[in-house]
Amino acid sequence: MREIGSLTKVPIREVWPNEAADLTPWLAENPDILSEALGVRLELVDTEVQVGESFSADILFRVRNANALVVVENMMGPTDHDHLGKTITYALRPPVRRRGLRPPTRCSSPSASVLSTARRLRG
Repeated sequence: MREIGSLTKVPIREVWPNEAADLTPWLAENPDILSEALGVRLELVDTEVQVGESFSADILFRVRNANALVVVENMMGPTDHDHLGKTITYALRPPVRRRGLRPPTRCSSPSASVLSTARRLRG
């Protein structure tokens, strides 16, 4: 007979006290966790990737065998306009130029780009 465990809910800061120093490096080193959640195979490109002159994306992954990128902007608290703005910026201006990656297909509006990316990731 199989043994069945149980999940225990713990505060995120109990596991990763600091987003930049703890959560981001852990997620970058464990792309299989996010791959499973998204249903695609990811490989790490880099962390703290410069986007434009003002922003750095926390993590950049490439979807294996596809012309798609996944940009991770970690946030361990309530959402805010700063992170929403960054997400829209990343959708419109992917951080690919200095990484030797081909930019994914781009759309004319942030919402269309985000939806296009989500559709590609879902297959």
